[in-house]
Amino acid sequence: MSKVVELKPVTLELIDKLMKTEWFAHVGEKIDDPSVFQISSWQEAVKYCRSRYSSNVQMEGKNLLTERLCFDFPDRYHKLWNETVAAVKLIIQPMIDRKTNELKTQLKLPKAFRDAIDWDVLCICMELEYSDLIPPRYFAERARWYLAGHFPCGWVGDFPVGGKLVVF
Repeated sequence: MSKVVELKPVTLELIDKLMKTEWFAHVGEKIDDPSVFQISSWQEAVKYCRSRYSSNVQMEGKNLLTERLCFDFPDRYHKLWNETVAAVKLIIQPMIDRKTNELKTQLKLPKAFRDAIDWDVLCICMELEYSDLIPPRYFAERARWYLAGHFPCGWVGDFPVGGKLVVF
């Protein structure tokens, strides 16, 4: 029997902000932030979404969180991770549909576009769910760009240190 998980207020607050934000409203606009690698087209964004390296960095970002939870906080990780993922997905999937379906159809964006966003938003929320144990890092940075109307779509350089988030 699976447990019913009540999401933390900080997670629900971010989801609410994401719901109220116009995603992608500022893609293509100049970003004055040397900590990111800016791109200037949907074609480039798709290239990074499809990039094996960017996908591997996304996976490694999640792995860094789950590995640390598994070793340092095994009881909470093993008891609640899957149930928390399920609770988050129930809330975020309809939101992501609303925020992406029209654009995906209009621009004929590939499945990789939606997959990258699904993974980002889920992991953004999971970082927050465990933020009392491990400070949010990689996915919190991605959240900042969604909230700013841009699209964090990849990674260049070394990970987790020395590289840059790719932002459109």
